[in-house]
Amino acid sequence: MGEWIVTFTNGIEQTVDIAADGKVTVTEPKRTAKGKAVVKDGVTEIRYDDDRVELWSFGSAKDNLTVQHWHPISARSKTMPAIGSALKNDTKPSALKVHEWGTFSVLQGSSGQAIDWYQAPNKLVDLPPFVKQQRIRLSGKSGTTQTGGMDTVRMETPVLYFYPEKEMDVTVTAKFLNGRITEIFPPAVNRNFSGPTMWHGSLLPPNSPEKAKIPKADGLKGRHYAAAREVPEAWLFRNTPLPIGNEEEKEEIARIKAGMLQVLPLAEKASEQKAEPVDPIDHFIFYRGAGRPNFSQISARQGNGPGNFTLYNYGKSAVPKLFALQISDGQTSWVSLDQLEIVKYDKTKRLNHRSITFPKPSGATHQVADDLRAAMIESLHSEGLTKDEATAMVNTWDNLWFTEPGTRILAILPQQTADEMVPLQISPVPTEIDRVFVARVEILTREVEQELTSLLSPPSSEAEAAEMQTDAQRLEDIQLGRYSAGGMERAADLIERKVRNRFARLQHTAAETKKLQANRD
Repeated sequence: MGEWIVTFTNGIEQTVDIAADGKVTVTEPKRTAKGKAVVKDGVTEIRYDDDRVELWSFGSAKDNLTVQHWHPISARSKTMPAIGSALKNDTKPSALKVHEWGTFSVLQGSSGQAIDWYQAPNKLVDLPPFVKQQRIRLSGKSGTTQTGGMDTVRMETPVLYFYPEKEMDVTVTAKFLNGRITEIFPPAVNRNFSGPTMWHGSLLPPNSPEKAKIPKADGLKGRHYAAAREVPEAWLFRNTPLPIGNEEEKEEIARIKAGMLQVLPLAEKASEQKAEPVDPIDHFIFYRGAGRPNFSQISARQGNGPGNFTLYNYGKSAVPKLFALQISDGQTSWVSLDQLEIVKYDKTKRLNHRSITFPKPSGATHQVADDLRAAMIESLHSEGLTKDEATAMVNTWDNLWFTEPGTRILAILPQQTADEMVPLQISPVPTEIDRVFVARVEILTREVEQELTSLLSPPSSEAEAAEMQTDAQRLEDIQLGRYSAGGMERAADLIERKVRNRFARLQHTAAETKKLQANRD
């Protein structure tokens, strides 16, 4: 009984007054309705006279109720509910701080253009076996995974840490715009591959006995994942799926709770495979994704001088800090920049770009990596992460960031970019939220591009120049007319396939050679 404030993950807030006789009045900015509340088996059902129904149930925190809302009532057995959190109006909301870090990995050419790229599942950063791929299907019907594809951005290892005042239930919804969330742990309430992903669970103290149930992340496959756990003050998130819908959906949710989210390889038909049960609990919520969002925050264009690049920020906010690295032959050269402002234009040129020139290598890669780690941790900390969180992030990625050969930009992004690319909704609404994402912009330098082009181009003949006139006449004889450009695109596509096939054969040959060499050794 009493007045309750209900906040839904979609941002809608309503005031619900429940009288002693079960009569209910609900008020929203654009809605007022009457209803009747009935309690059964500890769950309160409220049916409203405007064809809506809600289920209210207690979680681990007795002053915080979970609300499931369906409209119309007939949708209850067919669709997922809107999820909200109800607080007594005379109860002071508990403070909840949420911190998040993650990365966006982007590939660019020497002129700064984004390049579509693909990572086969076996080339992805290893994850422990309990972290599973998301699938399209929600109910009992079969479907397939879509873990790969030509994408422009890979969203890697966002991690959400929670710091409440006391135990409470939370609901979290995340969506990667123009992309898909591909791997998660703990499991989600829903598994809509291309839409929002929702988690519902309880926050428990860091020293809770439940900590013993956290699945182990051992060996090479757990190395990147386990580093994120080294944040002692972060509370535990225990998945507690909501009881919803019809029997088919209930069975699906029971499977989620049992940790039975299996990977379905692309080459295989989707079929039920029994998996070992895993306790759905960890120090955080982990997820990962890939897609084609409109990412324009950083563009790095190679200049004419040795080691010269011009950096542009085409985003909406200044980039507070970035590091540029060149790693080759066991040596590292690097520079750092503060406040890369957004590009502005006058009548003749672009303003606010910054030019950098890599100095001579400052030392051996493994030695310079220590300096880079310290500088990155300090920068992440200044942007809102705790020292432990910043250290956990750097320990997760240090070998790929600071020792892997190549030319790259590591840019700490403004929170606005993360909010726009990965909208996040949390109920109860946090009193504080800090999201610190790093863009890893990997650059194919002009030298690398020339090497690849030389390697992959079809062989030419010395007689090619002499054949130009003949080939020009042959092109004229085809009489493509206004479809000439289309014919060129088709021919380019066919040539590209030959290049891809040659690249695959070269990779295979290199792998076989390495295997033979290892056997001889």
